[in-house]
Amino acid sequence: MDKASIIQDAIAYIEALQEQERQAENVASVGSQAEEEGVGLPRRKKMRRTSSASSINDAITSPATYAVEILELEVTNVAEKLSVVSLRHGKPRDAMVKVCGALQSLCLKVITASVTTVAGSMVHTMFVEVTIHRFALFPAQSVAPLALS
Repeated sequence: MDKASIIQDAIAYIEALQEQERQAENVASVGSQAEEEGVGLPRRKKMRRTSSASSINDAITSPATYAVEILELEVTNVAEKLSVVSLRHGKPRDAMVKVCGALQSLCLKVITASVTTVAGSMVHTMFVEVTIHRFALFPAQSVAPLALS
């Protein structure tokens, strides 16, 4: 093949891709119009990003990936130096990796931990050792800033 035919094939391929993109956009716009009218296509669950209310949400929300919405966060003091942390979230793509990474970056002294799936969501339960200073709870080790790499 000579250079001209390679370039011609590349241009034809790009044009075909652009046409496929236009068709996909048309299907998406027709689908959203039908969804608004309540006709035709079945309703799909829409992923939405929430305004983060906690630093954990900040750590596990990345613009390049799906957001992991924290549905419930509960901290219960069980003993003087022991707390139970229960975190429930949905199951979008890579949610387990993101949540575990965010929790690991907190540098908590975890005694035991478990992960369970319940009714379409995941529940992380951890027993964490804490120290008490002036009526405030702090992790047994220093807390590092939350960041996922």
